[in-house]
Amino acid sequence: MVVCPYFGGDNQCGKHFSYVYPISRTDQTKYLLWQVYFDMTPRHRLGKLAQQIWTQLHFPFHVALILLLEGSQILALSLDVTLKLKYLKQTLSFICEDPVPTHSSGVALIRSTITDMEIPFSRGATQEWTAISSILDDLTHQPLCPESGTFSWIHTEDLFGDLLGNVTAALFSSMDITPSNKIDYNLLDNQESLRIYMKLLAFVYVYFFIAASISMALFSAFPILSRRHTFRLHLILSTAVRILLAISLAGLVSLASHFSLAYAFMTSPIILYAFTLILLTGRSFSRALCAQF
Repeated sequence: MVVCPYFGGDNQCGKHFSYVYPISRTDQTKYLLWQVYFDMTPRHRLGKLAQQIWTQLHFPFHVALILLLEGSQILALSLDVTLKLKYLKQTLSFICEDPVPTHSSGVALIRSTITDMEIPFSRGATQEWTAISSILDDLTHQPLCPESGTFSWIHTEDLFGDLLGNVTAALFSSMDITPSNKIDYNLLDNQESLRIYMKLLAFVYVYFFIAASISMALFSAFPILSRRHTFRLHLILSTAVRILLAISLAGLVSLASHFSLAYAFMTSPIILYAFTLILLTGRSFSRALCAQF
């Protein structure tokens, strides 16, 4: 995850990426639900039927948690790619801002930005690395900030576009995510190529929220079995809220049919916290009911 540019810093504040942060946040979310599950001790002794129901729900609940974790990690990596590309675009803009760095310093800054991404080019991205190296060599002999509208400006913009496109392909190819048809980056801008790759992850988006809704729906059964609420009305309200939240999570699957909406959601950090916010909403509502009496 890009740290400095995302939180408002400039390109001078450090160009290091944390791969642990987005994935660790998703892990913490699933651990939170898992911890809440094991903290849900029954208030009364469970009958034989309740014990059997709990036992039968235990396995599918944890399978749904595993699917949820896998999907969230892939979505976190996709967000990581998006932020890296955003950082590279900021670098390309930064080298032409006052005070404009020297030509050699500008090219070196672009190289260091790509290096800091720590892309494993040996994992299926060797062609992209060859193209990136060739573009960087061309940039050493090409003005980085020519006058707008000139032939040099058009050529430099084309090189920047090809660079972003090949870095996009390298980031996804290193994760073994490749389109069935070869993409000609000369015909696409960076945003279009990113959208093509993100479409490949649309199924991950779908099963992530399906797994999330199933997890929440199964989780809503355990407070009933454990009799966490003394009053029946509180139990009904608490369960209803969790079921409504599960339905809301399932409703987010419908965004996949409108990819522009799903794309905006998939490239936003809020997707890492959507399930956490919903889980905390249900938990807070349940505690509020308990605090009444």
